[in-house]
Amino acid sequence: MMAMPLQSATDVSNSDLATLSRAPGEDIAAFLDRFAARIARAYHAGDLPYAIGDSILGDLRGLLEGLWMDGIAHRWPALFQQVHDAFEAGAYHRRADGSDDPVATYTDPAIAAIVARLDGGT
Repeated sequence: MMAMPLQSATDVSNSDLATLSRAPGEDIAAFLDRFAARIARAYHAGDLPYAIGDSILGDLRGLLEGLWMDGIAHRWPALFQQVHDAFEAGAYHRRADGSDDPVATYTDPAIAAIVARLDGGT
């Protein structure tokens, strides 16, 4: 039987994330930090649309919260949180008329700074 392709991160169970998504000896937080770095770099390079990155990070955040509550995740992934927060900042307009561009104002510079740090910048 052919496996169905994943449509979103919500197609992955907490068990899948806890056991299948990591390199041997790597904890969940390290995996999510490594994955978040890939998301940040892909978005910054223009290879990943904002909406897809935001959706993936939001879905993974929900899975992580479940693992945390179940006592499976023992360390919160700092880089993952930074990348998630950068995408979350772009999700909401600050002006009532919606004329602002929160992705350009908040997400893009935050991701650029994260990628610069990852690549050895300041």
